[in-house]
Amino acid sequence: SILLSSDNVKFKYYQTQSVKTILGKFGEDGWTSSDDSKIEEFRMNECTGIVAVAGQKSDNFIFVGGGWGDRTYFVSLEDNVVIRLINIGYMGAVAVDSSREKVSIMPRNGGALYTASRADGWVLNSLGLTIPFQGDCQGALAYAEDDRYLYAMSGDGLYEIDLEDKGYTKLFATSDYPAFDGVNTGQWRHYLTYSKYDKCFFASYPESNGIMKIWKDTSGAWQVERYAGFQPGWLATAFGDRLTDAVLKEPCGMAVNSSGELYVCCKNSHCIVKIKGRLVSLVAGAPDQAGRLNGFPTDALFDNPLCIALDSEENFFIGEESSKAIRKMTIE
Repeated sequence: SILLSSDNVKFKYYQTQSVKTILGKFGEDGWTSSDDSKIEEFRMNECTGIVAVAGQKSDNFIFVGGGWGDRTYFVSLEDNVVIRLINIGYMGAVAVDSSREKVSIMPRNGGALYTASRADGWVLNSLGLTIPFQGDCQGALAYAEDDRYLYAMSGDGLYEIDLEDKGYTKLFATSDYPAFDGVNTGQWRHYLTYSKYDKCFFASYPESNGIMKIWKDTSGAWQVERYAGFQPGWLATAFGDRLTDAVLKEPCGMAVNSSGELYVCCKNSHCIVKIKGRLVSLVAGAPDQAGRLNGFPTDALFDNPLCIALDSEENFFIGEESSKAIRKMTIE
């Protein structure tokens, strides 16, 4: 705790760290049949993508659920309600802009792109644009510096989507970069995030147990490097130097905080890790131990964590494949 004082008035500020369930219930399978439900009554299966969105007093969230991305929900923590947004299946990725007022959602195999805004009640509408996506896309969608543009990582390269002019540009091909050699870039589950701190993208490739760093150099040319992991999956999860020591088992969803720290859901390691500089460290969960337990982050247990999102106060929403719940992690 920290003792603070002002004008002879003193109070204690207690730092809190916790993991708690905010939606669903451990081990209770099946989706709630009604389109609208109270939070405490809602039941779910897996959560494959999640973003924090603006509310009246605090952040709410939107998530994609189901192994085939067949359900998209808005969850209002303020109003204690879960609302199903769309009945279209095969949704693969959801991304939120810097205002947290707008989202974009893409089907797993690309094609049509959907957008929604808080002003319109989060109703999803087709943008009227078809993107020639190669491979599946569960998570590979992100905004970057300018909310006019959206980015999608396909099996064949990185695409920039102009949301105003409703067009797209292929920025580069994966075949042009040796870093992708031996990596199954068309795997159906891979995630993309952007770091405003480091001015770069990070792309995770779970089947290859690694994370790529993608950026544009001073000449305007795109560069790609293997950033962390890419070690054999049969090894025990390990931390330390992000390139030579780190063993990450199926890294999936990622989020970057204001300090430039990269948080990663390691699905088969059953834990959340943080990468800062060259150091990989444990944030929450027990490496290589699956479970369903809340509490202090390093005492908590996760069951195949897939996706992670930061809210405006830099708390985390975490979706999992097997726990049947979405959890909130607070680290101060």
